[in-house]
Amino acid sequence: MANKEIFELTAADALEGDELVHVVQDGNSRKTTVDGIGTGIFRTAVKFATAQFEAATFKLFNAAGTPRALTFDTTALAADRVLTVQDRAMTLGMVQLATGSIPTTAAVDWAVPAGVRRLTLILSAFSTNGTSVPVVQLKSGGAAETSGYAGSAVTLTSGSTVAGNLSVGFSLSATVAAVTVYHVIIELVLQGGSTWSAAIKGSLSNTAGLALGAGSKTLAGAIDGLRLTTVGGTDVPDAGVYALYAEY
Repeated sequence: MANKEIFELTAADALEGDELVHVVQDGNSRKTTVDGIGTGIFRTAVKFATAQFEAATFKLFNAAGTPRALTFDTTALAADRVLTVQDRAMTLGMVQLATGSIPTTAAVDWAVPAGVRRLTLILSAFSTNGTSVPVVQLKSGGAAETSGYAGSAVTLTSGSTVAGNLSVGFSLSATVAAVTVYHVIIELVLQGGSTWSAAIKGSLSNTAGLALGAGSKTLAGAIDGLRLTTVGGTDVPDAGVYALYAEY
């Protein structure tokens, strides 16, 4: 497209990067390019009272290093929505840290990034090869902490109710058999400082029953991992899949 004056443009014309535009600055007529106008406007921080993007998606790019874009996609909205930002630094949304088949080792470890405030560990069709109750332990300084877990766990079936206090970790139930198959969600929330609270909500598929529990644990320092093991520490998983999510 040839260079044109503004008054020469038709409705179908669009100015592009290196095309010249006539502008008036301090009473003087000057020429610049479309790219030059954009660079000049955003050379320093610019404040907008309001901003509106006509497209259903738009991108924000970083300014340095390898260009990366954050895309906002609003195509699914059927009405106006409000996103309220809390008065603190945070990262939006749940992030999947890991997923897969549960390894057949006596201690299954997952790393936890710094700054996490909530963790959700999901175990599906999980079982072990023994009769030692499975537990989730918190790690700090690279080591699993094996004491200081306060709370209880309970196993409810059509024939019995068994409850017990926590000991070496957050127990998935109060009792277990080699044939026990768990479907459980373990939620861990940072209460404050280094104290974490846990809620265990699950069911059994080898029999009609529930596996429930709750408790808290104060770590020696910041959390940096989780460990899935058993009270005895020797039984190993023989089935199941997992997913671990984090929120910041």
